[in-house]
Parts: sequence; structure tokens; C-alpha cells
Amino acid sequence: MKVERSLQFAAPPERVREVVMDPRQLEDWVSIHQSLEDAPSGNLQKGSELTQCLKLA
Repeated sequence: MKVERSLQFAAPPERVREVVMDPRQLEDWVSIHQSLEDAPSGNLQKGSELTQCLKLA
């Protein structure tokens, strides 16, 4: 599955990348995030995998 979205943020690109690539911060900006079941330690990199539970209803 592939999901894409374009957004604009009032923050420097480095700060946005820092937040987006840290799976422990998902609950701060993903409104349907319920829990993080499995994620690598540290920031996500190309090829990283994680398991996230989402609240869809």
C-alpha cells in the first residue's frame, strides 16, 4: 500500500523532517494514530518498517 499527501508547515524543513521521521511523535501529529506496535529505535530511514494501529471509526 502507498499513501501520499502534500502539506505545508510553518516550520523549517529540518524541524519538519525531525518530527515526521521520529515514530515516537506520531501521536502528536497523526490524528487517527492509536498506538505504535513496532518501530525501529531512532529515526526512520529509507527501508524502515513499523507497525502502527490507527483508529478509523
